[in-house]
Amino acid sequence: MRTNEEIIEPVYMSKQDRSLKRRLEKLMATPEAKNRLIGESFGYYKSKCMKGNKKEKSVATKYIYTRYLLHFLIWLDSDTEQLYKTYYEMVHSADERKSNKMQEIISDFQDWYVEDRGVTYCCADNIYCALQGFFVANELSLKYWSRGHEYIPAPYISHGQLRAILMVTLSLKVIAYLMFAKDSGMRISDLVALRIRSIRKVLNDPSMQFHTFEIRVIKTGLMANPVIGPEAIHALLLWMDYRVNVLGLSANDNDYVFCAEKASKGHIDKNGVERLPVVKGDLLDSSCLSTNFSRLMRKAGIKILPGEKKLPSIHSCIKFYTTNLEDGGCPVSSINKMKGRKGEGTHGVYVRPPEKMLIAQYRGAYAKLSLREIVQDNEMQELRHRLAEVQQELAQVTRYQNLLR
Repeated sequence: MRTNEEIIEPVYMSKQDRSLKRRLEKLMATPEAKNRLIGESFGYYKSKCMKGNKKEKSVATKYIYTRYLLHFLIWLDSDTEQLYKTYYEMVHSADERKSNKMQEIISDFQDWYVEDRGVTYCCADNIYCALQGFFVANELSLKYWSRGHEYIPAPYISHGQLRAILMVTLSLKVIAYLMFAKDSGMRISDLVALRIRSIRKVLNDPSMQFHTFEIRVIKTGLMANPVIGPEAIHALLLWMDYRVNVLGLSANDNDYVFCAEKASKGHIDKNGVERLPVVKGDLLDSSCLSTNFSRLMRKAGIKILPGEKKLPSIHSCIKFYTTNLEDGGCPVSSINKMKGRKGEGTHGVYVRPPEKMLIAQYRGAYAKLSLREIVQDNEMQELRHRLAEVQQELAQVTRYQNLLR
C-alpha cells in the first residue's frame, strides 16, 4: 500500500539553494504544472523520490527532476495520473512488447530533447532518473533501456580549440568565465555560485599575477583551494570593470561574479514550456553557460579531436586543467587540493595547504595552461586587435553614460 510522507526541509539553506527553491515554487505555480503535476501519484513522488533513501535530495535535484518530468508530460500531452495509469497497464500486460513500450517512449523523448535543446546524452540521462523516481515512488519498476547510447566522458579540449572559441565572442563575461574555468578547473555549478568575496584581493590589487581562495564544492561538499593565473585575472578585471561601470551592477562581497547581465520577463517558449523571469544581477542558470558554449563551438567550427568520440563541452575545461597541470609537473596531491578531491585517503580533507605552496606549484606548471605560449604571432595580433575593439566600445559607452549624467 502506498503511503504519503511529509517533506522535511533542511534547517539551513544557502543563498543559491534559496534561489533554486524560489524557482521550484514558481515552476509549481505555473498553469502547466498545476494542470499536469496532479493527483496522488505526484504526491507520492514528492514525498518519496524528493526525500531520498538516506538524506533529503538537494534543492537543485528537486528542481531539475521536476522540470524534466513536466517537460516530458508536455511533450507527451499527458499528466501524472494518466502517466501512472498508462504505465500500470503496460507493466501488467501479458505482452512483453507492450511492457517495454514506456522505455521506448522515454528514449524517443531523450532523442528529441537532445536534438532540440542541444544537450548531451549524459544530461539526458537525468530525464530517465526523474521518470524512474516517479514510477518507483508509485511502486512500479522501470528497467533501464536505451538504443545503444553509451556513456562517454567529457572529451579533452585543446589549446587551439579554446583559442578558436575565444576568437568568436566579444562578450567580456564569456571570456572571463572561460578563462576562469581553464585556469581554476572549477565545475560549472561552482562557477555560477562564486561570490565576489573570493576574488576581492584581486579587485583590490589588480597587479596580482596569481590568486588562491577557498570554496566548498557544491557536488561533494568538500573544501577546495582553486588557483587562478594572469590570464583569468586579466579577463576577470575587464569583466568586473564592464559590470560596474557599464551595466551598473553592484560588486558587494555576497554578489555573484558571473551573474545575469540583464533582466528578462517570463515567457512561453516554442515548446510550450513556461520560462521563469530573470532578475538582473541574479544567479545565472548553469545551463546558460553550457548552451552558450555549444553555440560558440558551432560558430568557431570546432571538430571532434582524433581519438575522441564527441565534441568538447565546458566540462572539458576540467580535463584540460588536470591534464596540463600534471604534464607541467604539478603534484597530483596539490591538484586534488585545488579541485577539492580527497586524493590520498581522507587525510587531505582535513589539511588546508599553505597558499604560498599551492601558488608556487601552480606557477611552475602554468606555462602548460597558458594560451599565450602556443599562439602564433598573427593570431596574437588578431586577438589583441579584437580586445582593443572591445575596450574601445567599453570606453565609448562609459563616455555616453557620463554625458547623460
